[in-house]
Amino acid sequence: AACGTCAGTTCSDAGQTCEDASQGVRSVGDWVCSCAAPSTDRAVGAAAAQCTYDECSDAANAAVCTDAGQECVDATWTASGDWECRCAPPSTDAAVGAAAAQCTYDECSDAANAAVCTDAGQECVDATWTASGDWECRCAPPSTDAAVGAAAAQCTYDECSDAANAAVCTDAEQECVDPVWTVDGDWECRCAAPGTGVAVAAVATCVRDECVEHDECTAHGQVCNDPDTSAESTGDWTCKCAPETKLSGEAVAAPADCTPPAESECNVHGHVCEDAAQACLDPNTAVEGDWECHCVQPAGAG
Repeated sequence: AACGTCAGTTCSDAGQTCEDASQGVRSVGDWVCSCAAPSTDRAVGAAAAQCTYDECSDAANAAVCTDAGQECVDATWTASGDWECRCAPPSTDAAVGAAAAQCTYDECSDAANAAVCTDAGQECVDATWTASGDWECRCAPPSTDAAVGAAAAQCTYDECSDAANAAVCTDAEQECVDPVWTVDGDWECRCAAPGTGVAVAAVATCVRDECVEHDECTAHGQVCNDPDTSAESTGDWTCKCAPETKLSGEAVAAPADCTPPAESECNVHGHVCEDAAQACLDPNTAVEGDWECHCVQPAGAG
C-alpha cells in the first residue's frame, strides 16, 4: 500500500494529506502530499510539499489594509499570519496581521515644507504625525503667530507690550505706540496733548505752540507768537497788531490794544469801523481820505 505508515507519516507530520491515486501493486512512489487549504501546493512521493500562500489574496485580509488606504503585503508565503498592512509613502510604518497600521510621518522632515518656514526665519512644526497637511510655520518669539501648511506665518507683535520699550515712553509721561505690528523696531514715543512730537524707539521732544491752542489774536485780526514752544513753557504767547494795519500794540496772553499813529485818519474815523466790528486802516498817512474798514477774521476761523 503506497500510503502506508511511512508515506502517511511524511505528510501528516507536515500537516498535509497523503493521497495515493493509483494503489496497484506495480504503482509505487506516486503518492502525493497535499497542502492544507487555502494552499494548493502538492509534492509527489518521498517528501512533504512546500506549501505557499499569499495571505493578501484573501479578500478579508486585503480589505483590512485597503479600507485604510494601505497596501497588503505577505512577504513570506510559506509562513502563516505574517501578512502586513503598509502605510502609503512617505510614511514607512507597517502592522503585522489583523489590523491596519498606525501611519505616522513628520511633514517637517520634507525639505520643501521645512524651507517654507526656515526661509522666513520661522520654525516648522508638525504637532500630529498621524494627520496630513497640519504642519505649521511658527514665528520666532516674542511673536506667537503661526500658519498651518503651505505658507509662512504673518508674524505680528506689539513692541509696546515689551515692558522695557513701554517704560522708555511712560517714564517721560509719553505714550508708546507700535504703528505696524509686522515691522520690527518701529515703535514710537508720542507726546501727550496738547504737546506734539514723535520719536522712534526714543523719548520724543515735545513741542507746544500755544498759538495753535488760542485764537484770540486772529479773532482780532492780530498776529500770535509763542516765543518758547517747549512743553514746559506756558502762558507766554503774545498778540501783536498786524503789520499791514500800521497799528502798534502787543499784549501777553490777550488781544493787543492796537493804536494808530498820531497822523492816521483812523484816529478820527476809526469809530465807523469799530461800530461794525471791523478794523480801521490808513494805508498812507500822507494821503487824505484813504482810510479803510477791514473785516476781522471770526474767532476759530482757519
